[in-house]
Amino acid sequence: MDSNAIDTALDETLTIDCNFLKVGRQEGVKRGTEISCENASDLGTANGKKIGVEIGIYYGFVDGILQFSKSNQLEVSDSALTTVSSLKNLLETFPINKALTEETHSKLLLIRAKVKVLISRVGFSPYSTEIEGESRPSATLASQSDLF
Repeated sequence: MDSNAIDTALDETLTIDCNFLKVGRQEGVKRGTEISCENASDLGTANGKKIGVEIGIYYGFVDGILQFSKSNQLEVSDSALTTVSSLKNLLETFPINKALTEETHSKLLLIRAKVKVLISRVGFSPYSTEIEGESRPSATLASQSDLF
């Protein structure tokens, strides 16, 4: 073999190596993208469920206070009823089926703040199991800080 044939063979080998590297890189990027999308979907689903449960608990808390207030089983102050009304409006307008953006996260924080105000005004929490010494069923979250 002459030196030109050897140089040509080496150049072709390098070209083949470069082509395999390009194809491998493209396949790696494609698979990495697929894995990232799957992981993001799983994480979004898990966090979405937590937020959904939290919002559901707050709905139940608000509706329970309204039911007890209407049936005169619970004496609720006017300020607490104002907070209930405001909180109910926030809950009804919370975008459940949309991605969590800065705006929806801010709204979630406002809802949590209103719940804390309502808890202080009515004297019990949706997370507690006792109201005025009586045992009540309760739905609890492990921790609100788990969400964010």
